[in-house]
Amino acid sequence: FCSSDCLSEHINNNSDCADYDNDNDRQDARINYRGYSLSKVFLSAKQGEVIKSTRPFGVEIECFYRDEESGQALSDELPKGIGLAKDGSLQGKNSIEIQTPKMSGAKGEKVLATICEILNEKSCSVNATCGLHCHIDASDIAKADENKRALMIKDLWSFYAAFDDVFMGFLPRSRRQNNYCIRLLKKAGIDDIQKCKSQNELEKLWYKNQNEAEIKRIKATKHHDTRYYGVNLHSLFANNHYEIRYHSGTTSFTKIAEWANIHCRIADLCARNNDSVEVAIKRALEMADMGEKRALLYEV
Repeated sequence: FCSSDCLSEHINNNSDCADYDNDNDRQDARINYRGYSLSKVFLSAKQGEVIKSTRPFGVEIECFYRDEESGQALSDELPKGIGLAKDGSLQGKNSIEIQTPKMSGAKGEKVLATICEILNEKSCSVNATCGLHCHIDASDIAKADENKRALMIKDLWSFYAAFDDVFMGFLPRSRRQNNYCIRLLKKAGIDDIQKCKSQNELEKLWYKNQNEAEIKRIKATKHHDTRYYGVNLHSLFANNHYEIRYHSGTTSFTKIAEWANIHCRIADLCARNNDSVEVAIKRALEMADMGEKRALLYEV
């Protein structure tokens, strides 16, 4: 997917994962808060320089603005369609979450670069309570016929479970020991995932619930405890996209773009539903050496 050098740059030893909860009662008057646009999107059929996929994605960047002047500047200068929300879960003064609409390819990469440039020009910063959440579009998986869709989801879940220790190895200790981006293998073992023969069975395994009516009710809710894993499949079952919550807080364009690239390409691979996914999973499970597993991830 990308080189070992670029992916290793994702590590940020001063960062942690934090959940997002927009609390209007605690909004700071120094920023004109706004939701991200559902109609204004930044999609391109052309690959970017870093993001070698045209799959739509979006990011949530948790950070802190420096002072009143820089907070006002964020409201004024960030591109139209970009959301700004108060994040009460962050520990520190002047917290903010930048939320993007759907982006893809060269256009999405350009907008992401603009956002990061503005954040860094205004001296925005991160600390150990900040996280980076990346949302990956899975509408093509959702539109597949029932049998193929189940295989795609099973491939996706199994792939992340097989490489879970590799992704955790990129993260600082605080990320590996928190309850907002829990290691995916704590949800289910690969053998259990592989035994599932339908989306219903996958959902029962994910929610640890055999009651289909109750699962349907859970899927209708935005917030559910199962979203707090490094890979949040609750949003896939409920809303046809999934969320990557592993990453520590950052305002670096290179880190964010490379992170979006690898996860968009994993989705591309699993959506093709061919033997290469199963081969990669099998090889990963047979490897004891972490260096070999990282190399395998880069070459798939």
